[in-house]
Amino acid sequence: MSAFTPSGRTALPQTAYDDYLVRHGFDSANPWGDFANSGLDADGVRLSGWLLKNSRLPANVPEEHSETAYMTDRAIAFMQDAMTRDEPWLCHLSYIKPHWPYIVPAPISEHDYSWSEMAKALDMSQEDARRVMIFDGRWKYVRCEGFDPVMFDLETDPDEVTDIGRSQTEEHVAVRARMEKALLAWATRHHTRVTATKEVLSKQGHGGGARYPDRLLG
Repeated sequence: MSAFTPSGRTALPQTAYDDYLVRHGFDSANPWGDFANSGLDADGVRLSGWLLKNSRLPANVPEEHSETAYMTDRAIAFMQDAMTRDEPWLCHLSYIKPHWPYIVPAPISEHDYSWSEMAKALDMSQEDARRVMIFDGRWKYVRCEGFDPVMFDLETDPDEVTDIGRSQTEEHVAVRARMEKALLAWATRHHTRVTATKEVLSKQGHGGGARYPDRLLG
């Protein structure tokens, strides 16, 4: 990946992913830095993902064009091609996320604050010092491990002044439940844990496969 530092300098040459972004309309001198590794604030100003304070923002690129989706698609294409050849092959797939910079596409954004003074003040362990945010175009819901959620209605409260994370208004209760359900669905989606296609898995058979029909592996 080409690196885009807060100073605006490009540290590495343009990569295949940069070329991919350009082909899909994300055109600039530094596509990765301007789109995959940047977010936009409420005024449309581009903010660099290298700065942790900006990790609360969704990346300036749709999820389907993020680094993770791009690398996954390239790996699948490589393996599909390799399986047609009568020769050994190896695929080493290394994802940039989760990794610095911590900025991901909408609608999900995660913030790890285990490094901060706030985590020390709240006596939060490293694994629990995190917040996950989801935004549906109106409601912004933040799940805070160990604490009540935070929620804002950006339609009536665009400056996020009034936290309705504990409001018992019927509408707010229903929205929180929907947002929590959406976060759970995102966290348990198959693409986050399945590493082989249905076709490959079906060929392996059951009961340990054809080699060990009397064994049940799990």
